[in-house]
Amino acid sequence: MITPDFVREMAHYNRWQNTRVFGFCDTLSDQERRADRGMFFGSIHQTLVHIMNVDRWIMSHPLGVPGVPAAGGDHWTDIKRDRAALDDFIDRLADRAEWRSGVYERPGPDGAPPRRIPRPLFAVQLFSHQTHHRSQVTSELWKLGIDYGSTDIPFRPDAPW
Repeated sequence: MITPDFVREMAHYNRWQNTRVFGFCDTLSDQERRADRGMFFGSIHQTLVHIMNVDRWIMSHPLGVPGVPAAGGDHWTDIKRDRAALDDFIDRLADRAEWRSGVYERPGPDGAPPRRIPRPLFAVQLFSHQTHHRSQVTSELWKLGIDYGSTDIPFRPDAPW
């Protein structure tokens, strides 16, 4: 199923993409980052905050990993610092035992039996969710005339191959 090597590789990919997204967003004014662009969460700013909030929730609840870094504020410098702290934490996630076994149980809808979801699937969800919403941000960056470049996992510049 999901291996520590998979989590490690995705953590490296994730950091690469987050560093690029935040670097490009650094070139925008606060007003441009916070502008309502019709995205699901309105703005680039709010989309990046959403990604971090869901990262924290997945790691704290379904994965059950203690010590997830908390949010530090809503200013751009706080968000950049928080993203870096989360990426540091995610880098170490592969070596944690909590996510590798067990299930996350959540109530079923409308009185249905509870759902028992294998915890390792939430490691995949962590990275999939980030990729999904980062693509919304990169689409908005493209509309602003910023060529984001490659997002392909095999072409990560610091990959060992």
